[in-house]
Amino acid sequence: SWRLSMLCMAIVADVGVFLLDTVPKESSHFYGYVWGGCVGIFIGWFYPTENYLFSLIVPKEQEAELAGFFVYCSQIIGWLPPLMFSIIVENGYNQKWGVLAVTGFHFIAIFIISFQEGPWSSSSDESIEQQEQPSVEFTAGVKQLEENKSVDDDMI
Repeated sequence: SWRLSMLCMAIVADVGVFLLDTVPKESSHFYGYVWGGCVGIFIGWFYPTENYLFSLIVPKEQEAELAGFFVYCSQIIGWLPPLMFSIIVENGYNQKWGVLAVTGFHFIAIFIISFQEGPWSSSSDESIEQQEQPSVEFTAGVKQLEENKSVDDDMI
């Protein structure tokens, strides 16, 4: 689903940029809003799916360190697409070519993710099983509460 969201976002962005050049200027605002709404829908699909996939592949009890690594990697590489866009536009090319270059990063990511092997359904099942099993501390705390409640009931 993450690959599909990236693919749809890249296609909508690329097609929209080139189609908006062919629309008459009088109606370009309307089509621009429609195009922006479509891009927004796919961005809204992308980020939750990205976080969900990340939560499926992180081993239990390593969430904090790998979440930090995930944030670090996304920040360290996140500057590259806007830089490419800026270089293209500042060299006098049309912005549509800049958008095309930025969406090229989506196609690269889709290509890399396609080589990722893994039983996602079993990862999901394992993640759900880990979430459903109470921890030892939780179980001990519940037993302690039950014992205290029975002592309180005897006093009444």
